[in-house]
Amino acid sequence: MNLKSALVHADTNKHHTFPDDYFDAVIHTGGINTFSDQSRAFSEMTRICKPGGRVVVCDEGLSLEQEKTEFGQWVISHNKLFKHKPPLDKVPKEMEDLRHWWIMNDTFCVMAYHKPCR
Repeated sequence: MNLKSALVHADTNKHHTFPDDYFDAVIHTGGINTFSDQSRAFSEMTRICKPGGRVVVCDEGLSLEQEKTEFGQWVISHNKLFKHKPPLDKVPKEMEDLRHWWIMNDTFCVMAYHKPCR
């Protein structure tokens, strides 16, 4: 498989110089919870992803089950970022196969979707 990719440390909360439909996949880890405009960040990640490509976003949060545990309450009391819920409602509506799941002992949410082919 030949994937066009780049290692980029970038703020997806703003427009980039990457052309439309450039990357086979876009992966964003950490930070989406602190962005002032999450909808714009998801739109930008989607813009630079090729049609049929995959966008994956991961950030802090607790599953509902983990939030109820003593450990979950301790985590929230020590880092307020874990109070955030997955911003699934900020993903562009036309995206396909939107899924989310929990990793790392239910303390990080992964959100993934495909950009539709034209």
